[in-house]
Amino acid sequence: MCKRIQTATHSTTHAPHPPPPPPPLFLSMPPTVYDLCEKSGFSIATVSRVFNGSSKVSDEARRKVLAAADALGYSPSFAARSLARKRSDLVGAIFPRMASGFFADVLCGLDAAVKVGGFHLLTAFSHGADDERELAERFVQQRLVGALIVMNFQLRNDFLARLGKGGVPVVSLDGPSKNLSSVSIDNASGMRQLLEHVAALGHRRLAVLPGRADAFDSNQRLESCRAAADSLGLEIPDGWCLPGGFTEAGGYEVVQSLLARGARPTVIAAFNDLMAFGAIRALREAGLRVPEDVSVTGFDDIELAAPYNLTTVRVPMFELGKIAGEAALAHLNGERKTINRVVEPRLVRRGSSARASLSRHPS
Repeated sequence: MCKRIQTATHSTTHAPHPPPPPPPLFLSMPPTVYDLCEKSGFSIATVSRVFNGSSKVSDEARRKVLAAADALGYSPSFAARSLARKRSDLVGAIFPRMASGFFADVLCGLDAAVKVGGFHLLTAFSHGADDERELAERFVQQRLVGALIVMNFQLRNDFLARLGKGGVPVVSLDGPSKNLSSVSIDNASGMRQLLEHVAALGHRRLAVLPGRADAFDSNQRLESCRAAADSLGLEIPDGWCLPGGFTEAGGYEVVQSLLARGARPTVIAAFNDLMAFGAIRALREAGLRVPEDVSVTGFDDIELAAPYNLTTVRVPMFELGKIAGEAALAHLNGERKTINRVVEPRLVRRGSSARASLSRHPS
């Protein structure tokens, strides 16, 4: 009987090599101050004096410590330096939101000022009034910054007064505050210039778009607008004061609602440029021309205002931030008196405003 012979087959492929082990999370620990002391031969006190710029260190010791630090790749801890100096190398800035070019220009001015003093800017954007208060308290209580600049949109004066007693200089930006240094805008002058322009073009009845009820600028501009309108013989009819929340969407929505009621103002004065952009979009969608049918004005003169050909009021935003930064540095250098500055805006005439026509004067 024949037996079936089975032949074994041998594969010419080899089993795959196991994957290499993952690299360690930390290839090496950064050098510490103790490593630097051992390398340079100097005490922690001497090493600390070198990195804090103290004059109580000889040139020879400074040279050896820095050479050892360079050889080790050592960098001093920011937190340790702050604790040693009992002062942070940072100036804090808290803003209510990041919504437009306004804040970018203010921040550039702040940074330019603190840079001169050898400081850096630590910026935070809050998520509402409660978060803004918590941020400010944390910055001060934990000494995260050497000085603090707050955009005073939603912070009450009594809170700011308490904050200013926490051992960290506080500067209120864009809103005066009792017993604190502040930098603000002359909103009354800006609104007066704007309404004089509107009146000179023959407009007599206007719709106005304030911002938020809790915003200092919005409230001051509305008060100034009403005063200027009264003195110039301009009327703001009932229902034509429509808060748009300082946003483009808000401006668009309130002008839509105004037009839906059959109202046809010859001019709309928005209290910032973003709301003016929204107003222009709503008017154009309704088949109305700007400025032939309705003139539109803004406030701030952000970067997009020129492409929109928007008549507006220019706020010197870079200067606003720079002055606030300089006030913070003055306090860090020992100035105890409060510093209160007001920046002057100016009217910028562009193509979104035109002379009112008698044929365009519906009720």
